[in-house]
Amino acid sequence: MTALFIQKVGVYGPRLMHDVGLPGIDAAAVFGNVGHECAGFTAYHEGGQPSRKGGVSWCQWTNDRRHLFEAWCRQHGLALTSDAAGYSFLVHELTGSEAGAVAAMRRHSTLEAKVAAFEAEFERARVKAISRRVVWARLALSALHPGHPATAAPPKPARRKPIADKHRGHH
Repeated sequence: MTALFIQKVGVYGPRLMHDVGLPGIDAAAVFGNVGHECAGFTAYHEGGQPSRKGGVSWCQWTNDRRHLFEAWCRQHGLALTSDAAGYSFLVHELTGSEAGAVAAMRRHSTLEAKVAAFEAEFERARVKAISRRVVWARLALSALHPGHPATAAPPKPARRKPIADKHRGHH
């Protein structure tokens, strides 16, 4: 699952950076959300939903956006399940109706904040699952920019032993 994700980010990440004008960290935030939505490019259709309902493709487009995605594919002669369909519609939205998601990411500096901003403006998911989206985003960033500091999980705070109070218990 992660090998497929890394491979596709390696192909489509630089294209997204070019086509939408995103820095690598923003492209990683986008792919973090995409990775969560489509299980690292392994799920075309939202699990547990009838075939005519639920989300589809890279971003699990639902309702009106699903209909727009399907119409886009028909208009451009693209197979619904193709990467070309998922990628081109993503770019179409990010440079059009969903450009606010790009602006929202630009207002933040950390990968985590960019992931959350993209989710809020673009995905608008019922279940946010930001921590899982961030894991995918770190993986995407490591594919786009190996060694980038944001690819590492933040360190856990060190557990400190309480300092013994020398005066405690002495009267």
